[in-house]
Amino acid sequence: MKLLLVLVAVAQATFVYSKCPPPEVLVIKEVTICEREQSTLTCPFGSSIQIHEAFYGRQNNHICRHPSATDGSNINEICSSPNALEIVKNKCNGHRECNISSASNWLVDPCKNTYKYLEVSYSCSEPQYNLGN
Repeated sequence: MKLLLVLVAVAQATFVYSKCPPPEVLVIKEVTICEREQSTLTCPFGSSIQIHEAFYGRQNNHICRHPSATDGSNINEICSSPNALEIVKNKCNGHRECNISSASNWLVDPCKNTYKYLEVSYSCSEPQYNLGN
């Protein structure tokens, strides 16, 4: 009987409970900008924009329908700009604010004569400080 009590005491002593901080929650913001429109990505003071995804073109006839379209007939083709993510990252990453537009003058036009849109997902990250280590 003594042996059983010792094992229970040892087993109970091995459980260590600690209060760990909750994991940080990454809030992803998404914005859709129809062709010839613009928007500003913003983050709170002390943080900066981190682009996760960017799509420019058309892949859905329900998003950003042309103002004169009544039946989706303005959808000529499904297309996407292969370098939209790289272009938007270069323009916005590390900034607190970033003005972007859905226009082919700074994004490569993947399909002429098709009403396109820009979709961007981003988060706001705290700046990294180098303390000289």
